Amino acid sequence: MKKAFIFLLLTTLFYSIVSCKKEQDEENIIKVRIAYDEDKHNKNQKLFINSGTAEIYWTNNSSIKLVGINNNAATFSFMGSSGNTANFALINGNMGPDNYIAFYPTTASVVSPFNITYSSPNAYAIDPSDVNGYISDNMLLYTKNVYSYGNANDTVVFLPAMTVLEIPLKSDSGSFIINTITLSAKGVSTNGAFINSARLPNVFSNNTNFSNITYTNTIIYNFTGNGLSVGTTPDTIKLLVWSADTAIGLSAYSIDINNGYHTKNITRTQVFSNSKYYKFPAISIPQPQTGDVYQGGIVCSTYVANGVTHGYVCAANDLTVKYPWSPLSQNQEISITTNTIIGSGETNTATIVSSYGNANYAARVCDNLSLNGFNDWFLPSQDEFNMIYNYLYTNGLANFKSGPNDLYWTSSQHALKKAVAFSFKKGMSKNPINKNTNCYIRPIRHF
Repeated sequence: MKKAFIFLLLTTLFYSIVSCKKEQDEENIIKVRIAYDEDKHNKNQKLFINSGTAEIYWTNNSSIKLVGINNNAATFSFMGSSGNTANFALINGNMGPDNYIAFYPTTASVVSPFNITYSSPNAYAIDPSDVNGYISDNMLLYTKNVYSYGNANDTVVFLPAMTVLEIPLKSDSGSFIINTITLSAKGVSTNGAFINSARLPNVFSNNTNFSNITYTNTIIYNFTGNGLSVGTTPDTIKLLVWSADTAIGLSAYSIDINNGYHTKNITRTQVFSNSKYYKFPAISIPQPQTGDVYQGGIVCSTYVANGVTHGYVCAANDLTVKYPWSPLSQNQEISITTNTIIGSGETNTATIVSSYGNANYAARVCDNLSLNGFNDWFLPSQDEFNMIYNYLYTNGLANFKSGPNDLYWTSSQHALKKAVAFSFKKGMSKNPINKNTNCYIRPIRHF
């Protein structure tokens, strides 16, 4: 469900009022609006989309749900707006004179009118082209007061159960690709600083508390596709947070970029409040350097193209099992066209796998590997292994087997029945050996 993002303004009480009334000539239409300055009590607390406005830009897929005390349930879908009012039409269920509670989004699980449970995703998926759009799909809004359908003067009050952290991110030079942000709480001894899921309050019985709460100390935000590119001018992102009321032992929060590459600590002993909107100073992310832990492994070289830093990442450890270069016997062997230069390992791997198909051999186990959140690993070419030796091994930046008989397969074929293996003992490619020899495997990937 694609919608423009919803976020919260300022740091006072975080709520919005939605007026819902049944017009005599619009039997199944609910009108929805956001409170403006006429709401003097909380005039600075708004849900808004674009700067200077105080309204939600719903799309045709936007839905809200009402559940009645007599177990009536109805879903309303956005059908258009007039001024500052959004109209929602009944698309499922029946409405009658009854008391109702309402919530958004409709992905909450309704067992009965007294048991509505909302669960946040294991990891939020963020579209780099619309970095705040995910919030509108996941921001929990719920009623804290009973709404009487058919009462033209009644009002539904939607309260947000979550908060937002606004964080500017930038690169210290050039461009930097962000794939993952992890928000963690440190030192918590019981439960957790964040809520995973909870049962909404049973407003029919004037119960205003969440129940059946599950907790966590970590929230993950994944950028889809090729990730989010940030430059030296800060790009502001907003992290949706469902915060716990308390977290015993909390000493700090940490914001981790790309699975341990760069971490910023926020010293704080009190949990974030779901009634506030937080703004933080910009976080400057350094460009990856040789030896850095980055995107699943250890950086073994970098280069800049069109202002963006690229390079090669080597897995921190060998695969646990040795494999042959080819799954075929010597008398069945085929010749495969490969290269030796830096930049050819990925293509070599794809060509080898296409030629040999399904089996357990060096190129294919790299091609199938999923490691530290990445699945684009490949078997290094001959010169890529030289690069690993020169920039990592000689500087003591990674562990490799270096005994006289310890050999690593490259993805470079030498002849019909032989391929190039690499020796860290000699610091060079060894004389080509038979393809059916079992050797160590060290995958790499390109970023």
